[in-house]
Amino acid sequence: MKAKEMLKAIYRRLYRLVSRNKRIENARKSIEEYTEAVPCEDSADELSRQYSNQKRARSLKEELHDLKFDNWIERFGG
Repeated sequence: MKAKEMLKAIYRRLYRLVSRNKRIENARKSIEEYTEAVPCEDSADELSRQYSNQKRARSLKEELHDLKFDNWIERFGG
């Protein structure tokens, strides 16, 4: 495995680990705020809708980040 590929793999794992930790904290805060604001009968449907929206947005952000990182590696990495 080339050094550039190893660096890329390590960076992606680190980015995902940090992102996962931030998502857990943000989700905990969001759930606390949400459960206080929304009546119980609507909460399951609304939470599942919000989760799917957040999951899609997160995957798009990660994809954009990967593209930016690939571009950065091509430009400065060699």
